[in-house]
Amino acid sequence: MNKIKVIDLLKTFNKADFKRFGDFAASPFFNKLQNVTRFYDAIKEFYPDFSSSGFTKEVVFKTVFPGEAYNDGRFRALCSHLFSLAEKFLAYSRYSSDEVNLRLDIIKVLSRPGYQKFTGKNFALLQKKIDKAAHKDEGYYYNVFNLVSEKNLSSGHFTGEKDYMKEAENLTLYYIISYMKIYETVLNSSKSISVEFDHDFAERIMKLISQKPYIDKPAVKIYYNLICLLKYNDEKYFFEHLRLLGKYSGVISQAESYETNVGLLNFCVMKIQEGFTGFYQHKFNLYKLLLEKKIIPVEGNYLHYAVFNNILTSAIDIGENNWAGNFIDRYSCMLDEKYKEDIVNLCYAKLNYKRKNYEQAIENLSHCGMIEDVYYKLAVRDLQIKILYEMGHFETIFSVIDNYKHYLHNNKLLARTVREKYAYYLKMLNNLVKAKSAPEYDKLLSVKEKIELSPAFLYKQWMIEKVNELL
Repeated sequence: MNKIKVIDLLKTFNKADFKRFGDFAASPFFNKLQNVTRFYDAIKEFYPDFSSSGFTKEVVFKTVFPGEAYNDGRFRALCSHLFSLAEKFLAYSRYSSDEVNLRLDIIKVLSRPGYQKFTGKNFALLQKKIDKAAHKDEGYYYNVFNLVSEKNLSSGHFTGEKDYMKEAENLTLYYIISYMKIYETVLNSSKSISVEFDHDFAERIMKLISQKPYIDKPAVKIYYNLICLLKYNDEKYFFEHLRLLGKYSGVISQAESYETNVGLLNFCVMKIQEGFTGFYQHKFNLYKLLLEKKIIPVEGNYLHYAVFNNILTSAIDIGENNWAGNFIDRYSCMLDEKYKEDIVNLCYAKLNYKRKNYEQAIENLSHCGMIEDVYYKLAVRDLQIKILYEMGHFETIFSVIDNYKHYLHNNKLLARTVREKYAYYLKMLNNLVKAKSAPEYDKLLSVKEKIELSPAFLYKQWMIEKVNELL
């Protein structure tokens, strides 16, 4: 029973949620179709894999409708009803687990005429829930805004209990932090892909944010500093951000903490490309910290393959080869099976290249598939070139460079600036390979001078090391 949506969805449920869904489906309040309840009961024996040889449409249908001939239309209708019920269960689970919004909705209902005498206790309970919030991020300010807004609505006009200033201030803080998160994402993304955004309006918002009382709020400080780092590329913002994250570690959620660390990691990459090799260590330290604090994000219970690859690369870059090997062994089980073989082979290829096991590295690369990710494809090409360079296969490198140029030209997803960076890297690489294939001292000196005097470009430090080896 492959490719049935409801089965694919139920496979993602953990054991507790799957059981709770059974209770949900059996409740006449949520589901009055007894056939759908029996359908759940018929398939639950095959959870979690739903892969038994006895798990067929006909077997399940016979359990739901004993004595009746199989009818594909009725079976598909059952699947559709159960899928719809599963969607509602997920929505209900999320709603019922959010005690703040649940209590807020109770207040809104009880604020209607005839129920208002019940709101006082609920206001007090909601205030306690908000005060206990683990994070003082945009969600916190949004909840405070809603609480004060409802209080203002329920208060008499002449009681002096209305606080419109507090209502407006918390709404503004919610908007400001939400906007900064969007702007931070845009600035991060625009370094690699084309993104449309109104930067003039963003500047006006940033000017407002830089003033009191907004800039005094810890969450605002964190995102404001991160945006400054992304805009001005000044390392003072890098170290200030590390300080702020340490000082206000509980202000933002783990997911948001990871996203802000992505900005720091991208800054490290930029500084490394500019020749500041000390940032290799900073980059590795950041990844180690994220792993130790368990704030590396997972998507559908999987560690994203790009994050896995980046962590591995950061270790290899500073010679932590044993740590890198242990990382692959320990964390590869967290990769999605769709990408696991490709990414693990790419990572082992990098590790074997670093250990100068070039034949094994080429063997690893030969097992790398074609994940539809532009940066994965570029990473495979880049490593292939480095291995071929060490093995002296210069004609093959020229062929790879030519194909590389065509790929960059035809790929419109990459931002123009990114394509230009890769094009410049290929130009300098071409010069280096020519110099190594027919080494002459004067030509090598000329190539070295061009590389060293060039502005930051991809793998500049690697090329400097390679040309120095030839002199």
